[in-house]
Amino acid sequence: MVFIQETKLVNIDVFVVRSMWGSGDFDFSCSNASGTSGGLLVIWKKDFFIVTNVICNRSFILLQGVINNEFQCFMVNIYAPNDVVSRRGVWEELLVLKSNSNVAWCIGGDFNEIRTISERVRCQRMERGMKDFFDFGNRMELLDIPMLGRKFTWTNYQNRAVNSRLDRFLISQQWLAKFKVVQWGIHRPISDHCPIVLIDDSRDWGPRPFRFMDIWLSNPRCMKIAQETWENTPMSGWAGFRILQKLRAVKDKLKVWNKEEFGDVNSALQETEAEIHQFDLVVEDRQLSVEEKAWDVKLNRNFGDSLGYPNLYGDKNPD
Repeated sequence: MVFIQETKLVNIDVFVVRSMWGSGDFDFSCSNASGTSGGLLVIWKKDFFIVTNVICNRSFILLQGVINNEFQCFMVNIYAPNDVVSRRGVWEELLVLKSNSNVAWCIGGDFNEIRTISERVRCQRMERGMKDFFDFGNRMELLDIPMLGRKFTWTNYQNRAVNSRLDRFLISQQWLAKFKVVQWGIHRPISDHCPIVLIDDSRDWGPRPFRFMDIWLSNPRCMKIAQETWENTPMSGWAGFRILQKLRAVKDKLKVWNKEEFGDVNSALQETEAEIHQFDLVVEDRQLSVEEKAWDVKLNRNFGDSLGYPNLYGDKNPD
């Protein structure tokens, strides 16, 4: 199951979702953006989560259902408002919904607030919004389990960086009784928020997906190789099977060509991603020097360019 906040999409249909999720039997629920602001999306496997009820608005998508035909729960994808008063209204709305249920709850996403002083750099006192959020978690009887991998989930990309833990999962005790739940903050190379992963650490998540590199399209041989491989790969069987096998053949051919032509772009990107992540971890404890900041900005821009996001960091220059 995937929670996405700030989709900035005013119209989300099954074709858009399939482009993100890939093949398989999935379902989704969404709240469209207003212009280029907001937007929520939840995608899940139908055989993993059976939905019995949906509540959807601009601040959250609530799904009531059953996991693996045995674990009843509420799953909430949240994008809380920026102002304190509106956030308080969202907290109260969720509290009313929680009062009518005794099953497990999981709320994840961008809460746009921190719970304690230690969750923001140079924060020195508890403010009203922080107290509201802290009280909300207690009244909902939700646990804020430790996040592994990093301290903060958001940065403002300035020289005098402001780093905060705005994103998290809050879960009820039933989850810990049923699963070995672990929460990780992972790399955030193409966003000012880092993704949060909530997993049962005993599960096997399978092979990593194939990633098509935007830089390949700058080479005219890319499309030629893809076309020749597609046309020269004979397959028999039903149409869906033939397409799947042809795509697999194209993927394998492009992987080999990538290493020969670009020196394995995947490995280079992984190294860049690791460097970006290391700078993120350094910023959690101290400010970057001028030289470090310049190198960090360059790494981010190069990474974005390679993935087809040339302007992603263009408006985040240092002060």
